Amino acid sequence: MTDMLIHPTTSATTSFPFAVQYPPAVVRCTGLAGAETYTLQWDAGGGKFENVPATDYQLTVTEPKLRIDVPGNYQLVKSATAGLSSASLN
Repeated sequence: MTDMLIHPTTSATTSFPFAVQYPPAVVRCTGLAGAETYTLQWDAGGGKFENVPATDYQLTVTEPKLRIDVPGNYQLVKSATAGLSSASLN
């Protein structure tokens, strides 16, 4: 099953928080160009999300998917994009 985390948009935005209960899970994005990115953040507790501390957890034009291997609560932060871009979770 695929869940849309961020619907196609050019605006910078943040997804709703989502849970990964049974890893692995794969996040994919479409429509990125140049230096545009999505950054994976994890729930650090107390309602605060922080960047996952590794560059491996950024989606880019050359790395449009990433695998999440640790259960937890996450969200995606999208930069502004020139064209429509979206992200989904499998």
